[in-house]
Amino acid sequence: MNPLVRSRAPIQIEQGDADTTMFKIFTDQLKDELIAAGNQVIYKTYPGIGHGGVATAGETDALAFFRQALPPRR
Repeated sequence: MNPLVRSRAPIQIEQGDADTTMFKIFTDQLKDELIAAGNQVIYKTYPGIGHGGVATAGETDALAFFRQALPPRR
């Protein structure tokens, strides 16, 4: 939510395009600002999904992102 953040780790954003709580146009803007600040951003959108459903719709993508970005369990 802070477009001025600079992260060495990649950032994944998941957005339902039917979200009426956090409108896609604002998430698009955040993504662009994060990229302009030098971040690596992975932006996933889910057609027909609202605010409450994006966690379920994006679960597979989120888990794959975490598996790739985080160190393996010991």
